[in-house]
Amino acid sequence: MTKNCIIITYDIQDNKLRSHVSKFLLKHGVRLQFSVFEIVNSPRVIDLIYK
Repeated sequence: MTKNCIIITYDIQDNKLRSHVSKFLLKHGVRLQFSVFEIVNSPRVIDLIYK
């Protein structure tokens, strides 16, 4: 079985917002680099990201 993943990258200057985004992404995926995350594709997670 293969898993569908989404790669998310960001470049956020505001420290507070960057920290918030990073913590959110760590709950739902794996950090690949400092601002690059791999998220397993699921409808629930995608809905959370777009909100």
